Amino acid sequence: MMKMAMSNSDYWKKREDEERKWQKKNIASDEAFNRLIERYYNQAISQINKEIDHQYQSLAKSVGGLRNAYSTVDMTDIADYEAEAQKLVMQAAQMRAQGKKVTYGSFSDDVNRRMKIYNATMRINRLEYLKSQVGLHLTEANMNIENATRLKLTDSYINEVKRQSGILGRNLKFNDALIEDNNVAKIVMAQTAGANWSQRLWLNQDALKAQLDTILSTGLITGQSNQAMARQLHNQIKTTIKNHGYVAERLVRTETARVQYQAQIDSIKAADYRYVKWYAEPGACRVCQRINDNDEYDLGYGVFPVDEVPQIPIHPNCRCSISAYWVEGKDNLGKNSSKKTSESSDKDNFQKLMDTDITKLKKDDIEYLGKAINEKYHIDRMLGDKDGIAKIIANYRQVGGTVEKSQWMPRSNASVKKVLNEAFNHYPSDWVNYLNNGEFMYAGKNQRGFYTRHYVDARGRFKAPSTIKTQSDIPKYLQDDKAGKYNTIFSSGRPTTAWHELGHFVETHNEDVERIEREFLKERTKGEQTSRLYDIYNGFINYRLSEITKKDNFINPYIGKEYPKGTEVLSIGLESLFEPGKGQLKSISKDGKDEYVKISEDKEYLNLILGLLLKG
Repeated sequence: MMKMAMSNSDYWKKREDEERKWQKKNIASDEAFNRLIERYYNQAISQINKEIDHQYQSLAKSVGGLRNAYSTVDMTDIADYEAEAQKLVMQAAQMRAQGKKVTYGSFSDDVNRRMKIYNATMRINRLEYLKSQVGLHLTEANMNIENATRLKLTDSYINEVKRQSGILGRNLKFNDALIEDNNVAKIVMAQTAGANWSQRLWLNQDALKAQLDTILSTGLITGQSNQAMARQLHNQIKTTIKNHGYVAERLVRTETARVQYQAQIDSIKAADYRYVKWYAEPGACRVCQRINDNDEYDLGYGVFPVDEVPQIPIHPNCRCSISAYWVEGKDNLGKNSSKKTSESSDKDNFQKLMDTDITKLKKDDIEYLGKAINEKYHIDRMLGDKDGIAKIIANYRQVGGTVEKSQWMPRSNASVKKVLNEAFNHYPSDWVNYLNNGEFMYAGKNQRGFYTRHYVDARGRFKAPSTIKTQSDIPKYLQDDKAGKYNTIFSSGRPTTAWHELGHFVETHNEDVERIEREFLKERTKGEQTSRLYDIYNGFINYRLSEITKKDNFINPYIGKEYPKGTEVLSIGLESLFEPGKGQLKSISKDGKDEYVKISEDKEYLNLILGLLLKG
């Protein structure tokens, strides 16, 4: 913590001046990066113009002229193209191999996919060959821009964490997770509104390629001379690429602001500050200026509680920033200081709850535990990282295990058994150990996935196990079935099914898990009216009209569906954590637009699921 300088107005004036200098430095850095983007696009323009000139000169020399644009490509051109394409793919792989220590998904896949398409279409005729050449040069430019952007965003986050360390006190010990490779990668590649910056960059290139294809195709039917047509294409292509270049520049500026803000807020929270001050960028828009001039919390202009400050960027190109702030006369020692006098007491409270049997815990206790480990490890940025999440849970309880061979019912489906064991191997060991009380598991393949604590067929009808040889065996089977010794899980083969259905398996074996789920549902849906699932999805999903839910603001309205026994709380939460895909389908608009939401956007729900992983 900073000392008495906190209350010194001269200090805060100096801090504001330093923040303004840093903002101007960022803007200058953005401009320098814009020039790098421009250089890559100019190289593409130059190469594309050469290809256009080469093709039009070839056509001019041919007997048929422009009509030959639809003739077969000769083998020499094909060989030249394939050599260039192979060189580009190798360059992409080399960039990936020489990247920083921080781990990302392989961006060379984006290059490979496009090269395969261009390689297939360029053999059709000379026009398609020219389009493929254009695609090759655009892909090279985009690959270079993407690689440079990755490095810029990575450095921006790490450097801002270091800068904040200097501001907040050099002796401050940040949570090491802030600058671990996996954490930095997850922040850099985080999705906003359903896509990350890399996906948007490639979508921009695809849109640019489509526009240039149209320009090239249109150019063949204008009736102009070869030279006039080539000149016109040069101008059109230059203008089009420049426009899309601005889109790339805006994307990089906006994403840089996002990762720097994340470094700021992560550092401020790690330092346990309660308040932050908003610094509007030079020439800020009216929206950002209003935030800067806001005093809603009676803390001073632009000062917010750390959890209430608006997230940056507010809009594309936003370059505002935040910094920790000390409010005279207020409790500045952290958002939980009124409840906990020190970090050690917070740890004591956590450990006390961990040592308490779940039968004595309430929903709020479970959420408290989940929130604690999420704030420590940033699990909300690790969705889908099965091994990483399991490793964190293993710090607090034993994790892993598989269904023993003797516990599988005969004729269980091998592929379903495999995915169930994978899920069990990442879940708390106590969960698979429920089977150790003389229980059995049947795994089946079906179009619809479901779990039941009976031995049934794909239609949910009771089956007689192969252990029944005579009439005298039936009473024992019925007794075992009533005792809940048979478990059946059918899977459709979807990657989420195993993770989801085991949530139902757990709640049927632990009544306190279901009790806590119902406490959660009761509080979240208080005063909520029921809605038909059919209406929520505007008829695009074929729910029966009798299927109703209390949708609240759940990431999936199905969570609020009421059952006499069991809920969807743990099951949907587990799949959202371990196998999130693109998120849960929250709604479908009347025009058929899907809205997908991830569990990281509902912190209360996320904390509950993490807490159940710790104690359930």
